[in-house]
Amino acid sequence: MLTRKEQFLVLADEHGLTVYDKLPSEYPINGLYIEKGERKIILMKASLPDSKYIPVLIEEIGHYVASQGVVVELDGVDCIKSENYGRSWAIEYLLPICKFTFASVLFGCQTSADYAEAFSLDEEFVKDAIEYHKQKGNWMNSFETFFQLLAKPNYREILRRNKMKSKDGLL
Repeated sequence: MLTRKEQFLVLADEHGLTVYDKLPSEYPINGLYIEKGERKIILMKASLPDSKYIPVLIEEIGHYVASQGVVVELDGVDCIKSENYGRSWAIEYLLPICKFTFASVLFGCQTSADYAEAFSLDEEFVKDAIEYHKQKGNWMNSFETFFQLLAKPNYREILRRNKMKSKDGLL
């Protein structure tokens, strides 16, 4: 069985992207998408923990899938847009709002640290995802109502039974 990191490396390969863990640790960036002729390459820092490596890799894949491609310098509006497209794609791919909903209701997550632990992702990326969903108007202080829409129709019945069992001392 593949690890999460390996699964995302397979995803890159399925898109025709070659990933090299060759980005020097002294560089101020963690990942870089480049095109060299027909080759599409992602350079990554090998020293990153999986919790940070995965979102960076997905963002670099996002530059290929969802934007204009190569971003070398953030000095123009198009480059900033491209960087934002890659980040948005990574957030929508890794942390769509439904994941926050399930983590909130099922695991009791309330803070970015709670979510980061539940998702095994870097807290900074989780904070960015929360802010992204807030800007889109998707974020809720309580996900209970949204969860009821996503969950099975018998969700209320399960809750009612659990409350009855706990009152009877069965739990």
